[in-house]
Amino acid sequence: MESNHPIPYPEVNVVLRELLTSVQSILGDHFIGMYLYGSLASGDFDRESDVDYVVVTEDVLSDALFSALQDMHMRIATIDS
Repeated sequence: MESNHPIPYPEVNVVLRELLTSVQSILGDHFIGMYLYGSLASGDFDRESDVDYVVVTEDVLSDALFSALQDMHMRIATIDS
């Protein structure tokens, strides 16, 4: 991810990389893609911005997968950036 479209905030790259690999690990074959939008995608991002993203899946997720994604989100939200 970083080598294709570097973000000038290394700490954001760390969080995005962790997010992507975690989502891929949890979803496996259900994962289609993860897409950024908002200020990060449009070039208006700064240190006070949030990161907007959407994860696209093959099918509607089971409760177990959805719960695993929620747990992952809570873990990643605690990463000091």
